[in-house]
Amino acid sequence: MKRRNILIALVLILATVTALAQAPNGSGNYYKAANGKKGQALKTAMYDIIHKHTSIGYDGLYEAYKKTDTRPDGYVRDWYSNATNYTHVKDKAGTYKKEGDCYNREHSVPQSWFESYDDASIIKCDIVHVLPTDGYINNRRGNMPLANVGTISDTSKNGYCKWGRCSVNGYTGQVFEPNDEIKGDMARIYFYMATCYENVVAKWSGNATASTVFNGTAYPAYNKWYLDMLMTWSKQDPVDAVEIARNKAVYEVQNNRNPFVDYPRLEEYVWGSKKDHAFSYDNYDSTTPVIPDNPDTPDNPDTPSTTVDFVKVTTNGQIKAGNEYIVVCESKSVAMGTLDGRVMTPVDVTIVNNKVSPSESVVVLTLGGSTGEWSLKGNEGYLISPSTKNMAWTNDEANVWRITNDDGGYTLSTIAGTLQYNSSSPRFTTYTSSQNPAVLYYRTKTDPAMGIKSVKQVKKNGKRIYNLRGQQVKTSQLPKGLYIRNSKKYVVK
Repeated sequence: MKRRNILIALVLILATVTALAQAPNGSGNYYKAANGKKGQALKTAMYDIIHKHTSIGYDGLYEAYKKTDTRPDGYVRDWYSNATNYTHVKDKAGTYKKEGDCYNREHSVPQSWFESYDDASIIKCDIVHVLPTDGYINNRRGNMPLANVGTISDTSKNGYCKWGRCSVNGYTGQVFEPNDEIKGDMARIYFYMATCYENVVAKWSGNATASTVFNGTAYPAYNKWYLDMLMTWSKQDPVDAVEIARNKAVYEVQNNRNPFVDYPRLEEYVWGSKKDHAFSYDNYDSTTPVIPDNPDTPDNPDTPSTTVDFVKVTTNGQIKAGNEYIVVCESKSVAMGTLDGRVMTPVDVTIVNNKVSPSESVVVLTLGGSTGEWSLKGNEGYLISPSTKNMAWTNDEANVWRITNDDGGYTLSTIAGTLQYNSSSPRFTTYTSSQNPAVLYYRTKTDPAMGIKSVKQVKKNGKRIYNLRGQQVKTSQLPKGLYIRNSKKYVVK
C-alpha cells in the first residue's frame, strides 16, 4: 500500500513538473490568470499579475545590478555606452565631466514624467526600467523621448547612442536614440511600463514632454506614432538570451517578470494583429501570419523556375539558423569568394533592386548557432577570423560571429573585427578600422517540383483563402502550412 501511494505521488509530481515546463523560461503558472484573455483585457490581466511586486528601494538598485546587469567579463552592463568598464558599486554615481567617469541609475521612462502621480516612489526604483548607464550620457539624454534620430546633434563614443531631431512621422522634437542592439529591449520595457502601471499611466501625459509619448489613456496608453515605432523596434530586435537572463534575475530581485520578454511578440496580442486572439500561457504561438506579396499573379507552376537569387537582409526575421547567405560589398559590386591565403577573394556581381544572382565562385554560408554566437559553414568547413585581417576555415563549429544591423544593412563581426571589403588591396577580411561595408544577402528559392511558392509577407486584398480540406480560413488566423488561393497553392512560413 505504501509503495502504491509513493507511485501515485511520483506520478503527480511528474505531472506537475511537466505542466510547469510548458510555460516559458521556467515561469510555471505565473501567467495562468491571463489565460484566454484578449487585447485590452489581456493587458489588464497582466497588470493584475505583475503590478504587486517587491520594491527594493532606490538605494538597492546598485547592489541589484550585480545580478541583473553584469557583463560576461564582470563589469557593469552599460546600456548607453560600449566604451566603459565600470566596476559594480565602486564606480557608481559621482562627479562626471565626460563619458567614462562613472555610471548611475537611468529611468528609461524619465522620472519627471511620473514623479507627480501615484506610485511614483515604486516606479522610481523598478529595476525593469531603471538601468545602469554612463552618467554623462544619461545627463545628455535628460528627459528626451526615446525615438529614431534624423538630424544628429551628438553621439556617445563609437556612435553607440545618438540624439537630435526625431525622424519618425508624428514628432519633430529632440529625441534620444538607443543603439539598435537594445531597441527591442527598450520597446519591451515600455510595453511593461504601460502594463505594470496601468492604474496610473493615463496621468503621465500631464507632463508636457511625456504627452508626446503617452496619450492620456490606460489603453492603448501610447500615441499611435510612438506605439507603431515601439512595435517596429521589438520586431527588428527580438528577445535574446541576455534579455531572458535579465528578466529571470529581475524576478529573483523584485518578484515580478516582464511578460513581453517571456512571450516574444506578446504586444501583437495586446495592441496589434492578434488582439482578437485568445492568449494561452502554456501553449503560446509567437508567429505572425503572412500571405503572398502578390497572390493574384503567382508564379506559373507550368513554367518551372530554378531561381536561387540572394536578397539583401533588411529585417531580423531574415536572420535564421539554417538559412544560406552571401557577403556583398554593395558600393563595389563584389561578393566574398574563396579563401586565398589568409583573405577571401572578391567576385564581381550585379546588384539589381537589392538582389544578386551569384556565380558558383561566390562563397555560400549556412548560418548556425543563435543570436550573438552564430557559426558560418561553407563547403570547406566553418569560417573564422583568428585575428585581425586574417580568415580561415576550421573543422570544428565555431560560434563566434555576431550579426549587427547597421545603417547600410546587416554586417558580420567577431572579437577580431568587422568583416569588410578593402578595395585598395582587393579582399574580404575582418578589420578594426573602417573599410567598405560588407552586408548579408540571404537565399530565396522557388520549388518547381512542388509547384508551390514560398512567401514572406501577406497583403489582405479580399480574396478568399482555403485550407487543403476546402474550408475557407481568415487571413488573420493563418498558422504555418499550405493554402489555396485563386486555384494556386501557397505555403505560409
